[in-house]
Amino acid sequence: MKHLTPKKPLNIPMIEIFEEHKKYIDKHIIPMMIRKGIINSNRKSIDDLVGGEKLRVTKEIIHAIHDECSEIMGWLPWKHWKNYTEHKLETEEIKFEIIDLLHFIFNLAFIWNMPFDEIEDYYLVKLKENIRRQEDGY
Repeated sequence: MKHLTPKKPLNIPMIEIFEEHKKYIDKHIIPMMIRKGIINSNRKSIDDLVGGEKLRVTKEIIHAIHDECSEIMGWLPWKHWKNYTEHKLETEEIKFEIIDLLHFIFNLAFIWNMPFDEIEDYYLVKLKENIRRQEDGY
């Protein structure tokens, strides 16, 4: 994917990227899920998912997240029995896999009705707790 490498920072606030991603989901992904029979045909937005649909789509996204993590592992020298002296770390490929993960994390946030400001709030609370745990020898 080296041909996709960003040339310069775009300086777009993350909240705008998040909101545009949701519009994309509603315009393209929801109709595809309806065509495939994954969700009800009366759904217009990811916000409309309920009950079993919400659980089914959540599980699909978790599978996708797992797969993206496996793809990152594929780019890393993880076999302890193998000599990696000639291994070239494909940093750009790993970065694109991380972005794929972010894409699916956003999807989970949409399904569970987490606006961007709530993600920030939960993140900061959890970060503070993780720091406290590390300082306490967790």
